[in-house]
Amino acid sequence: MMGVATRFQHYPWLRPLHEHGPVFGEDGVFETLTVLVFLIACTVLLTAAANPVRFLHHEPPERRRTIRIAYLAGALLCFGIAMEELSWGQRLLGFETPELISKHNAQLEFNVHNMLNEHRVVINTGLATTSLLILIMAWFRRSDPAPWFFQNVFPHASLIICAVTFGFAGALDVLLPNEVFEALVTVFVAFYAYRIYKLGNP
Repeated sequence: MMGVATRFQHYPWLRPLHEHGPVFGEDGVFETLTVLVFLIACTVLLTAAANPVRFLHHEPPERRRTIRIAYLAGALLCFGIAMEELSWGQRLLGFETPELISKHNAQLEFNVHNMLNEHRVVINTGLATTSLLILIMAWFRRSDPAPWFFQNVFPHASLIICAVTFGFAGALDVLLPNEVFEALVTVFVAFYAYRIYKLGNP
């Protein structure tokens, strides 16, 4: 089977899609969009957590606290992912990578995810498959034990196409550039953030 590097070698028109090209490369189009989407999602979730009367007016006060905690956790996760993509501002601020990190980091950058590059295929495949299974099992559940959770926090079933797409991209990580998987996850997060935004802006 033809590998990723071989495909780029034999089909020059695919080179812009290489992980070092202008589309998926460092500080390229998709990395920049990924950072923006996750920062916007973080802002939306923080806004929803800070304005429970506006975003959660249909829920009783005692339930709002749980939902707000979930929003805050999601906002923290989105912020962390955005900062990881930016190497926590290293390229913007120009500070050196500490030796403890650089000797374990594939790109010598101040971030955690590049320290796991040798296990990337296993991690992406595991995360994609597990996430997809959880989403599908929840969407096709026979009962609805916590409708408030699925209405306010859990991704809506309309995102099933996005979920299946990033699930297969993650499972086929060995055949595709890693950035394809990241881009599809970013699309999923963008739609998720939009739905949360609409809760407070119908």
